[in-house]
Amino acid sequence: NKKYLYFCGIGNPEEFENTLKKYKFTISRKFIFPDHYNYKNEDLDKIKKIAFKNKLEIITTEKDFKRLSKNNKKNIKYLKEKLKIQNFKKFSNFLKERL
Repeated sequence: NKKYLYFCGIGNPEEFENTLKKYKFTISRKFIFPDHYNYKNEDLDKIKKIAFKNKLEIITTEKDFKRLSKNNKKNIKYLKEKLKIQNFKKFSNFLKERL
């Protein structure tokens, strides 16, 4: 029943949004920043103000969350994802061929 505002500064923000939709997050607002963006206090103040005004939860990527200051992390959740390699031997060989 919750509605979310998400923000991210990653290379492929569409994938993050698709993941949120896959897990049934209701997205009401989004803020897309350039990859590796250095968030300013003003950016996060604006995001939090809009979320509060519209009664939205705030979510971001784990990567972006870890880059925030302790003070800015307040009232922001992040989506934790794990990478699982199905065929590690094939993946390892792929990497060895390119080195």
